[in-house]
This record gives sequence, structure tokens and C-alpha cells, in this order.
Amino acid sequence: MFDYAWRPFFLKNANRPDAKVIFSKVMTYFVLTASFLFLLVSFFIDDFVRIKILGRHIIHPDYWGGLGIVPIILAGYLFNGIYVNLIVGVYIEKKTKYLPYITGLGALANIIGNYALIPMFGIYGAAWATFISYLAMSVSLFIINQKIYPIKYEYAKLSKIAFATLVCFALFKLIQFNSNGLTQVTSLILKLTFLILFFILLLTSSSFFRRKEK
Repeated sequence: MFDYAWRPFFLKNANRPDAKVIFSKVMTYFVLTASFLFLLVSFFIDDFVRIKILGRHIIHPDYWGGLGIVPIILAGYLFNGIYVNLIVGVYIEKKTKYLPYITGLGALANIIGNYALIPMFGIYGAAWATFISYLAMSVSLFIINQKIYPIKYEYAKLSKIAFATLVCFALFKLIQFNSNGLTQVTSLILKLTFLILFFILLLTSSSFFRRKEK
């Protein structure tokens, strides 16, 4: 959905004097939103699949054993979203010739990753191959983009978002791993606590949300 809205938006605003500032800000808020969704879905996917509608589970119980790959796939799609943000440069500068090479690199990384990781890690290997593929595409497009249409992204804010996301996810997984038999209520409280912690870690940084942004 973001992709469909993003392309006409950046093409329409490309000639504005503050275009790069706007594009940088969009990247920050996209990563912020996507990171929150990453935590939300990763934390609550186990609860979500157990919901019944008209007597049927949203996802059949036979597939619940594979839910562990969800955070890995979500992280991959977060980088896919970053890639979508980064295409602004090649479109504005009419350098779309680079995109097939970048997509090819992603496909190659995916194929090699599958062959190398699936024999050792099964479906988790396939999930990590997907993650590596999107990561390779976003990094390569970033490098090209900064040469043909350099944008000064808010690296400090992006780093804070990444830090807050990793801390909340790691703490939750650590507690989950070391606490056998958590009750459903306790688990729910922990998940909500770490979602709140995500924003606390950002809001306690005085430079994250400027007055105008608030």
C-alpha cells in the first residue's frame, strides 16, 4: 500500500526545494511505523492465529509450528520497505537501468541462501534467505542512490529506532525463553509492556521528536 502511494507522491514533490528533506522524513516515519508493526505482529502472532471465526482458526493449527519464522520474514519486509523508499533517486534521475541489476542481486542472494541454509536450518534457512535477499537489495540501492541523488537521512533517529526495536524484541525473547509455562495473562502483560517500552526509549531521547513534529 505504501508503495502505491509513495511513487506518485515523490514524483509530484520532486521539484520542491525541500524535497530531499521531505523524503528523509518519510523514511524515518516509515521505519518507525514498520518497526512498531514488526514488534506488534512478532509479539502477538501466537495469540492471533488462535482466534476463531465461525468456528475456524485464522491459520490452521497444522501450520502453527512454523510461526517462528514470522519475525525473520517481517524483518526482511522491513528492509523491502526501505528499498521502496530508496527508489526515489533512480526514478527522479531517470536511472532505472540499475533496478534490474539490484533485483537480480536480490534473486541471486535468495537462491544461494536457500541452497546454503535450507539443508542446515529447514524453513528457518528459507526465511533467512529471504531476509538476506531484501537486505542486499536495500543496501545496494542505497549505495547507488547516494551517488546519483544523495539524501541526508536522519541516521541518528534511524539508529535509535533500530536500537529500541532490537532491545524490546531481545528482552521479550529472553524472558520468553527462560520462563517456562507463562500464563496467557502474564504473557499478554509482557507483550504490552515491551510495546510501551519501545516508545519510552524513543521519547526519552530529547532530540527524537522536535516540537514542530509533535
